[in-house]
Amino acid sequence: MTDNNATKGGKLVKLARTIRGYNRAELAGLTGFSVKTLYNWESGRARPSYDDVDLIIKTLHFTVSELEDLPHAA
Repeated sequence: MTDNNATKGGKLVKLARTIRGYNRAELAGLTGFSVKTLYNWESGRARPSYDDVDLIIKTLHFTVSELEDLPHAA
């Protein structure tokens, strides 16, 4: 994920979470991020760091490129 794609971080988090069938509270429990933080990232109110996105995506057994290649990732 390049700097230009940093704004897509929250979208990738939401995409990975929803594909795996987790709600925000469940993902928060798996990753240690608060539900509010996840909401802020997914809604575009805040930007997650590359490392945070990477951690979440790996926790959900995806790679960034797998998610970016999905048609609804844009």
